[in-house]
Amino acid sequence: MWRLKVGEGGNNPYIFSTNKFLGGQTWEFDPNAGIAEERAEVEEARTNFYNNRNNVQPSSDLLWQLQPDMSWDYFLAWASSAWKGKSLLTTILKIIWCSFIYYVWEERNRCLFQGRVRTIDDLLFSIKEIVSAQLRNRDTNSLDLVNMQLMTNWGIG
Repeated sequence: MWRLKVGEGGNNPYIFSTNKFLGGQTWEFDPNAGIAEERAEVEEARTNFYNNRNNVQPSSDLLWQLQPDMSWDYFLAWASSAWKGKSLLTTILKIIWCSFIYYVWEERNRCLFQGRVRTIDDLLFSIKEIVSAQLRNRDTNSLDLVNMQLMTNWGIG
């Protein structure tokens, strides 16, 4: 329903930005995303708002309220309840999270102080390299099928 859109830069004569919106992130509504039930819920909300558009405030738009809660508090609460144990998957997720935080901070500083940004592919490659380096010589249960798949995908072994 909602997807994260990352700005690719552009020359809009009506909007000013020092870096042409490169790397800026906004939520964008995708009417083709989601399952049939979600799309039906969205269509019902749109119809309801249209039928009552003269009687309600724009802030009561149910379509806008369907945007996912992606706050840091929500994500941290979810991660702390889901990433428990010492499995290889849990370890990889924790390393990814720490790497993500570091690279967001680094990218912010790079953009603010140097006026440069990296592509998302470059950032993901850097995170994958960190995970691979952290787990390269670690003992893992290589007989487990899930671990084998994870080791292959992350270049561990």
